[in-house]
Amino acid sequence: MNLKRIFDIFYRENRTESDIYGSGIGMSIVKNIVEGHQGIIDVKSKIHEGTTITISLPIE
Repeated sequence: MNLKRIFDIFYRENRTESDIYGSGIGMSIVKNIVEGHQGIIDVKSKIHEGTTITISLPIE
């Protein structure tokens, strides 16, 4: 997984290695919504362990 590009609109990993379909806009939309609420989104990933996405929003 290319974490540097995960929020790039329409970015997809090499489709020949995956049976997962999509347009590549989901994470870009999520980032825009989170930042629109003055929040932070963080992604951490470890090979063969999984990916963790953390969203922090201010309470006000």
